Amino acid sequence: MDADQLIAGSVEKLNSQGRQLTTGLLSVTGGFIKLDIPPPVSVTEWAATVEVMGLTPPPFITRLYTEVGGGRVGPFYGTLSADDSETGLARTYRDRVDMNKRYPSWFWPPSLLPLLDAGCGIFYCVDCTSSDLQVIRYDPNVYEQRPKDMGRCFTTCSFNLYDVWNSWLTEMPLPDKTRLPWAAYAGLVPEGKRLQNRRRRPGEKDQLTMDF
Repeated sequence: MDADQLIAGSVEKLNSQGRQLTTGLLSVTGGFIKLDIPPPVSVTEWAATVEVMGLTPPPFITRLYTEVGGGRVGPFYGTLSADDSETGLARTYRDRVDMNKRYPSWFWPPSLLPLLDAGCGIFYCVDCTSSDLQVIRYDPNVYEQRPKDMGRCFTTCSFNLYDVWNSWLTEMPLPDKTRLPWAAYAGLVPEGKRLQNRRRRPGEKDQLTMDF
């Protein structure tokens, strides 16, 4: 499907289900979680969100928010909301980029937009510099594994955002869910950032922590 078909299919899917979707994820008390899908945001509201982020998303993502729904659309828990909430798209992105200046052991690429919420701090992100909307998975839980290295939190998916949306609409699994280390990440990290622990001397504590 092309972008027009994916957008039209998304609108049709939401309308056919009363703009309420079952996420496929279980709640703490059991049972699948249902989400009410907010209406699309206006062009003016979206422009305000983009201004806060300081990053212009690709046209397909803009259409998801201005033509389909203002959040909670798609797989997992859906897209982050376009409102000004703490867990919304703009603040989630800005908080992570702003931490680049505050923590020497942290670097979030400014071109990387966290888009889909998978729970437990995991996001499926889109590299806004890629022509095919490459999907990058961010999992902060990986950092706790030894050796601690933030670069390991990012993995490249073998599919792009169009593939993800087609899979969601057709309810067909992605053909290949293989994930590999995001090789380009190391080249994006500015000099002076210390994202990997150096070798420790006996009895010495970790010098770097993800204290955010």
